[in-house]
Amino acid sequence: MKGERLEMLFENRRIYVPEFKEILMHGQASGNLGHELILYGEVVGERFEELVKKGFVILQPVSFVGVGLVVMVMFMSILMPMFYYLQSI
Repeated sequence: MKGERLEMLFENRRIYVPEFKEILMHGQASGNLGHELILYGEVVGERFEELVKKGFVILQPVSFVGVGLVVMVMFMSILMPMFYYLQSI
């Protein structure tokens, strides 16, 4: 409403990545801002997907070990009193 350029509005915001301003400038200069934003959205989506995959590579084994330890502790808490009981007979 003030007549400011679109890329100038995003320049002082810290929540956007620095390359976003360049995408906006290139899209406005070429006249294909919508197409450029769609392509950039796909690139950011792929980056996020790779980040999530890397996170799951770490999270999955850790969670399996955690569940295994919980099951083992439950098993031992049930069977240890039985072993003590059998030894006393």
